[in-house]
Amino acid sequence: MKLKVGFTCENKANKFFTVKEQISWRAEKKAVCTDLLNSVPQPLLSSVLSKGGISTAICQALLIIKPSIKVTNFQSDNGDVVCDVTDDESFRNDVIQGKTAKTLQLQLRSFRRVYRDKVFKQLTRITVKCTIERSVTSKFSQSSWNDEIYENRKKERNTTKQEKVEDDPIRTSKAPPKPTKQSHNSRDKPAPSSETSPPSREKVPPPKPHSSKSKTPPKSGKRPEDLFDLFSQFSDMLGQTKEDDKGDFWKRKKYTEALPQLMKELEDTSKDLKDRGVLHLKIGLCLTQVGRARESGNYISDGLAMIKREDTDPGRCEELGNAIKDVAERFSDCGQVRKAIIIIKLAASMYKKVEELRHAYNGLMECNCLLIGMKGADKSIIIKLAEEIHQTIFKLGENKKNPSTVMVRCTSCFNMATLYFGDRAKEVEMYRKAIEMYEEESGSDAKFFSLYGMCLNRLGYLLQMEGKVFEAEEVLTNSLLSMKLANDWKNEANRQKLIDTTERTLEKLRFELSTI
Repeated sequence: MKLKVGFTCENKANKFFTVKEQISWRAEKKAVCTDLLNSVPQPLLSSVLSKGGISTAICQALLIIKPSIKVTNFQSDNGDVVCDVTDDESFRNDVIQGKTAKTLQLQLRSFRRVYRDKVFKQLTRITVKCTIERSVTSKFSQSSWNDEIYENRKKERNTTKQEKVEDDPIRTSKAPPKPTKQSHNSRDKPAPSSETSPPSREKVPPPKPHSSKSKTPPKSGKRPEDLFDLFSQFSDMLGQTKEDDKGDFWKRKKYTEALPQLMKELEDTSKDLKDRGVLHLKIGLCLTQVGRARESGNYISDGLAMIKREDTDPGRCEELGNAIKDVAERFSDCGQVRKAIIIIKLAASMYKKVEELRHAYNGLMECNCLLIGMKGADKSIIIKLAEEIHQTIFKLGENKKNPSTVMVRCTSCFNMATLYFGDRAKEVEMYRKAIEMYEEESGSDAKFFSLYGMCLNRLGYLLQMEGKVFEAEEVLTNSLLSMKLANDWKNEANRQKLIDTTERTLEKLRFELSTI
C-alpha cells in the first residue's frame, strides 16, 4: 500500500527535507528502503541517516515502530513523502486511527538525542500526519486505456460464463423456461429450441464469439499496435538486462566461465595499474577454483605487487578498498582463508588513506567484521590483523572526538572482545573500555544505546563466571535497564529474548545472594 507522510517544521526548505529515492552506500547508488538500513552497521547508521535526509529518517522510524513491515520506493508529492509499505492490516488500522502519526513523530523527534548529531536538531519540532493513498500515477498501470481493456476483458469473461450455462443441458433442465401463450397462427409451427436458437435481440444481445487470441481494442483512440509496441519494448529492455546479468559470470560466482572473460579484460592496456592489480587477484581466484594452483599464485603475487607499487590517489582509495575487500570475501567463501587475510590487510591499508573519516571507519569496520566471520585459519593470525585495524580506528579519530567516533570505537572494542572469546581477561578489558567511553561521552544517556546494554550484559556474565557475584548482579541490573530503554534496536525479537534471559539469570543470581 501507499503511505503518505505529510510534515511541517521550521525550516522545510533545508536540503535535509528533500525527498531522496537513492543514497550512496559502499560506493554504489542504493534505493532507500528498510533492507538497506538493516544492512548498515549500527555505528554508521547516524551518517547514513544524515546523508539520506528525511527519506532515511522516516524509513528508520517506521522500521523501529513496526519491524515486520518493509518500506520502499520513496517519492515526493508536493513536498510530502510517499512510499510503498507492506500491506499489514494492523499497521493500516494504526494509520487510520492516527496512532502511526503520533509514534512516527515521537521517533523522529528523538533522533537528536539517540544519534547525537546536530543534523537531527531540526526534527525536534516536526509535526507529522499519515494517510493511506489509493494509488500513485504510474506510466503503465494507471493509463486510461489500460482500465478500459480491463473492463472489456471482464465483460468478455462474463459473456463466456453465460454461454457455458446456456450450453449445459443439466443446468437448463433444472430451470426450464416457463410456457408462454402462443397466437392462433403460431400453434401449427414447432416451438423453437432454447438450446439451439439464440435469444431475441429485443431482450438479450447475442453473445460475442470468445477467442483466447482476440484482443479488445481500447476506446481511447490509440491504435493497438502502438500500445503493444510499448510493452514489447519494455519486455525487450528487461530481456536485455537479464542477458547482461548472465554475461557477468564473476558476479554470479561462476569462476570457470568467468576466467576467459577476465583474461580478455586483461588485454585492455588502458586500464589503471591498480585496476589491473585487482583484475589479477580475480584471475588468481578463478585459476585456484579450476585446479591451476601454480598459475594462481603467480597472478595473486603480481596483483598484490601492482596495487602496492605506487602511491594511490586519495580520491580513489575508498573505491579500490571496496574492490579489494570484495575479492577478499570471495577468497574466504572459497576456503582460501590465508590468502583472504593477506588481501584484507591490503584493503585496510587503502581505507586508512580515505579522506572522509566516516567512510574510512566504514571500510575498516567491514574488514574487522570479515575477520570475525572467518573460519579454518589460525586464530592468532586473525587476532593480530584485527588488533592492527583496531589500533588504526583509534588513531584516525585522535584529534576529532565526536559521537560517531565514539560509537565506532565502542563497536570496535565489542568486536575485539568477540574475537578474544576464551580469554576472559582480555574480554573483560574490552567490554569495560567500551562502557567507559560510552559513559564519558553520553553520561546518563548512555543507557539509551543498545550496544551499551549489550556490553554490560556480556560483562555481567563474565563477572558471574569469575565468582564476582555482587558486581555481576549490579552490572546485569544496569544492563536490563538499558535494554528496556534503548530505542535503536533493529530486531525487537532479539531484544526481548535478551531481556527474558537476563531476567532469569538475575532471578537465580539474587537467590544465590540471599543464601550467602
